[in-house]
Amino acid sequence: MASKKVWADTPLQLIDTTTFSRDNSHAAYYVATQMALAHSGILRGLNSIYLQAPNIPLADTKAVQDFLTYIQCWSESMHHHHDCEETIFFPDIEQITGVKGLMEQNVEQHRAFTPGFDAFQEYARACKPREFDGQKVKSLIDAFAKPLSQHLHDEIDTLRALDKYDSAKVKGAYKKLEKALMATDNYRIAPLVFGTADRGAEALPEAAATVEL
Repeated sequence: MASKKVWADTPLQLIDTTTFSRDNSHAAYYVATQMALAHSGILRGLNSIYLQAPNIPLADTKAVQDFLTYIQCWSESMHHHHDCEETIFFPDIEQITGVKGLMEQNVEQHRAFTPGFDAFQEYARACKPREFDGQKVKSLIDAFAKPLSQHLHDEIDTLRALDKYDSAKVKGAYKKLEKALMATDNYRIAPLVFGTADRGAEALPEAAATVEL
């Protein structure tokens, strides 16, 4: 009997965009969709680490080091994503809306998973291939996965709720964030981002992406 294939859409649930991604009446829905796809990529990458960690052949030093590098790249990508949100996107959104502290809950959620995430990232940096422990990797993920997943899902609702504000400005703020995220000349982050994207997932069509403002 053929073994069942396990995809990287578990154990952390990806974000379903099908309920709002086809609505092009306001840029907030476009922004929410694009962010949801990015967040699903983050979750997909972490799922792949969680699922594969116990299966890495410990006798193969190169395979272990490659896996540790993959974890490092995932961590750097997520760190970059949230840093750009906090320094560029969130302040711009608060300025556009005129609501001070509007994005504070998102920042607080960042802080909630930071200790566990930092421990996970440090393990990947410091671990020697001969000391690698797949179960240890899973336990480190378990320590921060729930608050991270909660944040990645909740932020989408926050973005959708921006539909009461100026559509052009909301889209402009996201495009500024997008430019900052893409500006990094990092050969470690870009491959990770593209590698965890799923082209078969729901995506906003180009016609909808050009919201009439």
